[in-house]
Amino acid sequence: MNKRKDGDTEKSRIFNDSDSGEEDINLSGDELDPTKGTKAHLREAIKSHAILSKRNLTITSNDRMRLCAKCDDKDCGWKVHAYKVKDECTFQIRTDVPDHTCGASFKMKNMKSKWLADKHLRKFKTDPKRNVSGFRQDAMDETQCHISEDQAYRAKRRAIRMIDGTPDDQFKLLWDYCDEIRRINPGSTVILGTD
Repeated sequence: MNKRKDGDTEKSRIFNDSDSGEEDINLSGDELDPTKGTKAHLREAIKSHAILSKRNLTITSNDRMRLCAKCDDKDCGWKVHAYKVKDECTFQIRTDVPDHTCGASFKMKNMKSKWLADKHLRKFKTDPKRNVSGFRQDAMDETQCHISEDQAYRAKRRAIRMIDGTPDDQFKLLWDYCDEIRRINPGSTVILGTD
């Protein structure tokens, strides 16, 4: 174990908010640089690491106080054990075996449409009419993993829903629009007809 300048060992790194000045972790890869401290952000960082390193990982413990993950390959020793720091919302990684000894997999169980939608949200904001087959090919080239057509379609639908909102959300905005017209143009008559 290597000693850091603050006296902690390398095995007790803290996963926390970047504004606090503490050191952030990197789950053994340049592709990950987690900057948030909540357990949800740590879980997402582990899933992203799994996909970008082309390894199938399983979260073995996920409760209020701990988050543990391990590689699905029985011969691989990769694992992460993180525990909540007392009276804080940060998590401290106490056990971290950073290197995989298993081979890469091109069929990822951790590759979900939610992850794809989150990672490609900016592309869908700039081009919402982008076809699914082009998006699928770009995502497959980027991740070097198999993505089914249905999965690509679900990811696009989820991303568009995140951008535009649901039809119910858009319907609620109509009433706000009418109120804004009445506020800006006093004396105006606004009639909103719904079917």
